[in-house]
Amino acid sequence: MCIRDSIRRVDPAEFLPRPLYGLYLQQLLRDARGKNPRLEVRRASVVDIATAGGIHQARLVLKDGSTLDVSRVILATGNRGSSFRSSLWASQVISARDPDSYAGLHPDAPVVIIGTALSMIDAVDELERRGHRGPIHVTSRHGLLPHAYAPPSDVPPPSLDHLPDSNLRKIVRLFRKAVASHTEAGGNWRDLFALLRPVTPGLWQELSLKDRKRFLRFIS
Repeated sequence: MCIRDSIRRVDPAEFLPRPLYGLYLQQLLRDARGKNPRLEVRRASVVDIATAGGIHQARLVLKDGSTLDVSRVILATGNRGSSFRSSLWASQVISARDPDSYAGLHPDAPVVIIGTALSMIDAVDELERRGHRGPIHVTSRHGLLPHAYAPPSDVPPPSLDHLPDSNLRKIVRLFRKAVASHTEAGGNWRDLFALLRPVTPGLWQELSLKDRKRFLRFIS
């Protein structure tokens, strides 16, 4: 199925469901394989990475015992699975991202969604699409809901190049100051978060373990 044939027309600033993004990635892969005959997609589990010789920088050890010598390695881990998978409640928890999770639900059964971020919205949309009639309960650590999506404002956001790489306290202080300044100028605070998103992985990697724990406890 081609993604171009499976969706309606949308506004450029519209928030789209995550499953649609998955279709988009699948389409990109199909296009890439069609344009690059040397592109090989191998489905295998990598259990170890060792140093290789010659022009190759690394040797991937696969689960079946075979190896693959490569010059570059990219770790694209994506979102990790739910922490409940290894808990006492594992048998009672299903993944909100897995379409098969909804197949066995009785239309009148009560549902509890753990977490109130964007995946919760996707889950509720999927339940409603399937005609679910039972009550849907949503719970989270802080009891907060995502703010309504809004298009970018016309006010140019300030640069965030001055954010430090390894000082959480200073990062938060300067970022809040930038948000306040942008808001006072008539901008939208969401503009700053959109600007921060591309550099978030780098900032996170530079933080110490202590600062990461502090962020998860007090800010997230």
